[in-house]
Amino acid sequence: MRETRLHQPVEVEAEGVVVATSTSVVKVDENNAPARYYFPRSDLRMEKLKRSTTTTECPFRGTANYYSLDLGERRLEDAVWTYEAPHDEHQGLKVLAPVQSRHRTSLHIA
Repeated sequence: MRETRLHQPVEVEAEGVVVATSTSVVKVDENNAPARYYFPRSDLRMEKLKRSTTTTECPFRGTANYYSLDLGERRLEDAVWTYEAPHDEHQGLKVLAPVQSRHRTSLHIA
C-alpha cells in the first residue's frame, strides 16, 4: 500500500452535490484495488453525513466506521468511512474517505 499526499485541489461530487473539496488529500494505492482519496474532516460537508452502525475490520488500517450521505431526497447508505483509531503505521489516514465508487460519484483533480 502506498500513501501519497496531494496538494492540488480535489473535489468529490455525489449525484450533483459537492461533498468534499480539499488541497490536503491522501491518495492510497493498493494492489488490485482502485485508488482511494482520503479527505480531512474539515474539508467534508459533515452536515450531509449521518453515522451508521456499520463497521468493518481492515488488517492493515484498523476498524472502519461508516456514514451515510444525505443528499436531500436520497440517502447513500454507508457511502463514507473513517478510521478513527488507525493502526500506528497509518495515522495519516485518521480522516474520512470519499464516497464509495458503487455510488454515482465524480472525483475532480485540478
